[in-house]
Order: sequence, then C-alpha cells, then structure tokens
Amino acid sequence: IADLLWLNENQFSSCSDTVDRNNCEHNIAVWDIRFTKPISHQLYQERWGCNRLALKPKFHSNQNIRFAVQTQGDAIVEIYCKTMKNSTSSNRLSYHLEKRWRYEGHQIQAHPLGIAYNPSGNLLASGSWSSSGPVIWSAVHKIDSSSILMTPMKKLPGFRSSPKSMITDVAWIPNQYVSNGRDSIIAVQSNGTIIVYSSI
Repeated sequence: IADLLWLNENQFSSCSDTVDRNNCEHNIAVWDIRFTKPISHQLYQERWGCNRLALKPKFHSNQNIRFAVQTQGDAIVEIYCKTMKNSTSSNRLSYHLEKRWRYEGHQIQAHPLGIAYNPSGNLLASGSWSSSGPVIWSAVHKIDSSSILMTPMKKLPGFRSSPKSMITDVAWIPNQYVSNGRDSIIAVQSNGTIIVYSSI
C-alpha cells in the first residue's frame, strides 16, 4: 500500500504501486470499516501503479465524494462516488473511475509525488520530475462534457528551482492565512528547499 485517504465516517481508500502482470485489482480500492474486504476495487485498469491520493473538498454529502489518484503513468485520474438507489446493502455508495477527463502534462517517473486540491476544489496541483515547478490544472468541469484531456495551466511566474531538483510535494495554504486573497501554494523540492508563492 502506497497511500491511504479517509473519505467519510466509515470508508477510506488505498492505492498500491505494485502491479502484477494481468492483475491490477488493488491499484485503487475503497474499504469500509464495517466489512473485511474492499467494497470497490478494480477501479483503475491500466498497467501503472498508483502512489498518492488527494480528497477534493466537499460541501454537501457523501454524494459529492471525489478524489484524485497520482498514477505512475504520468497521469492523475479521479474517482467519484454515486449513491445506489434501491440498494438493500448497508453500503449504499459505489465508486467509479471518472472516464471523461484525466490530468496529464507532467512527469513523475514512478516517484510518489504529492498532489493536492486547493481549498475551494477548483485547482489541482502536483509535484513534477521537471525542475520548472509544480504543475497546476483547473479542476472545474461540466458534468455533461465529453471526454477531455486536461493539460496544465500556464507556468507560475517567479518560480526558481535548482535544475537538478524535482518537486516532491505540494500543499495549498488555507485561505484564512493568505492576505492577498489569491490561492497560494507551498512546493517542496527534492534538495530540501521549500518555496511559497501565489498561484494566480
């Protein structure tokens, strides 16, 4: 298991960076503490392992659970939750791979690089193997949109890094601690340097 993410009062997700030939059953799995086995698995059917998880901020109920998964295939996918109507099971939630979009345009080269949504959930950031800084995408999509490939937003101004350092982790600064009202992010480089800057 490479990462764990708590989703609600009873459920959590796990991801694994171990991939067996012809078996990706537990790359991404959702577990319920009331049961002894995954309630959703085989969510991601590609040959790449998965190594980091991030929960999208939610504002209503379990119906809005959505989380991002960093894959070792230089892509980020999203998993979303649906409520099963007329279910007789004690678990009425079902998890699915979002097939209408995915986030690409960065390199992770099988490293467990961090990912994070900003506090409002409209931006998604990732570490990157390249030295040009973290990669940021818009995470706002029309639910009825056709399949699209998300590409990174423009490079962030003022970012300086060592040419031999990758961005290993990212974290958004909570809005109440930012005086200029802009989304701000912390990026950690592999050489130990921490950089704080405004994203937009």
